[in-house]
Amino acid sequence: MGLAKPGYTTYTLPKVGKYIIKGALRPGDALLDPNYHVVLFEKWADSAHTSYWAYEESSSHNGAIHRIVPYPYWAGYGTYRPFRFYGMT
Repeated sequence: MGLAKPGYTTYTLPKVGKYIIKGALRPGDALLDPNYHVVLFEKWADSAHTSYWAYEESSSHNGAIHRIVPYPYWAGYGTYRPFRFYGMT
């Protein structure tokens, strides 16, 4: 994407993208709660689209993790919405 340093935080990410609908999610999109966290969407983990493969940073795992996450995110951890960065095709 060529973002200028120092980059963006979860709070400022809405400046470089837009919210989309669940059915439009594609690899590289995100699930974003701008007050808490962001996860990158890879693909659906099931045909019912109730969980997906995601990449995220985790201090409890000492770095990036790749795992199945319930849609839109774990209960009790904020309000996550599908999000696409401008310029993604």
